[in-house]
Amino acid sequence: MKKATFILPIILVVAGLSAYGASLQSYGFNVANTRQENGQTVYTISEPNGFSFTVASANPITDTNAKVLQTVVSTLTSWKSLKISQARVVFNGERADILIIPSSFTYKGTDLARYMPSGMQFYYDKYLLYDFRMLKDNLFLHLQGEVYDERGFADRLYSAIQNPVLFLQTNNPEYLLKRLNVLVSRLETLSKELQQQKKELSDKLDRLSQNQDTVNTNLAKQLAIIKDQNTALSGDFDKVRYSLMALNNRGFFGQIYPIDRQAISRVVAMKEADPSLTKEQVMAKLKAEGVKMSNKEVSLVFDVYFNEFK
Repeated sequence: MKKATFILPIILVVAGLSAYGASLQSYGFNVANTRQENGQTVYTISEPNGFSFTVASANPITDTNAKVLQTVVSTLTSWKSLKISQARVVFNGERADILIIPSSFTYKGTDLARYMPSGMQFYYDKYLLYDFRMLKDNLFLHLQGEVYDERGFADRLYSAIQNPVLFLQTNNPEYLLKRLNVLVSRLETLSKELQQQKKELSDKLDRLSQNQDTVNTNLAKQLAIIKDQNTALSGDFDKVRYSLMALNNRGFFGQIYPIDRQAISRVVAMKEADPSLTKEQVMAKLKAEGVKMSNKEVSLVFDVYFNEFK
C-alpha cells in the first residue's frame, strides 16, 4: 500500500477517535507514546515498517474537525504521485494545519520533492489551501493558493521550477509596475516626438504652400502612421494597467479576481467628468446605476488611472 494513501487516513482516524473515545489500537494503529507538549496532547503513531507520524491538539477533536479531516483525506489520498516520508497534523479550533515531508513527488518525470527544502504546508479552513516555498536555481518561489485537484496542484509546482524567473515575474506586482512605468515613459516620449513632428510638418506647410495638396497628403500619411503607433502602444499600456489591477485584486488566500472592464470604464468616465469625485461618491453612483464593484476595485482604478492613493 502506498504511503500517501495510507498515512493520511491514519491521521484522520487518530483525530476522530479523540471525539468518540475509541481506542487507536482498535483501528490497528500502534501508539508508540503519548505526551504533553506546549499545552497540546501529542500522539506518535508508528507502523511496523518503522514509519511514524504525529498528531497534536490542545482540545478534544470535534465532529466538525472530523468532517474537515474527511474532506482533506478524500482530496489527498487519491494522489498517486506523492509518497510521504513524514507527516504532522496540528488542530487549532476548526482549522487543521498539515505538514507533509515527501520522500518523492513525481510529476511529468520530475521529482518535485527535490525542490522542497521544508516540505509542503497545507491548512484547511473552509477550503484546503497550501502555502510554502520551493527552491530552484537559488531562487525561492512562494506558492500559495487553493487545492482543487492533484493535477492542477502538481502542474503549478512543475511550471514554477521549469521557469522560476518567469514565475517570479508573473507573480510579482513590482515587475508589472516596472513595465507600466516603462510604457508611461514611452508614451511621454512619443507624445513629445509627435508634437515636434507636427511642428516640423506645419513649418513645411508654410514653406511649401504652392504644393499644398502634395504636402497635405504626406502630412496625413505621417500622422496616420504616428496615430497607429500611438494606438498600439496605448493598447499595450491598457493591458499592463489592467493586469496590475487584477494581480492586486486578490482574495484572502491569494486567488486573483478579474475586474469587469465595463465597470472600470464607467468609473474612469465618472472621474474624468468630475475630477473632484471621491471613492465613496463613485461607489454611491455605481450602486445607484446597478454596477457591481467592490471598494477595493474602485480604489485600484483610482490608484492606477488617477494616482490617487488615499
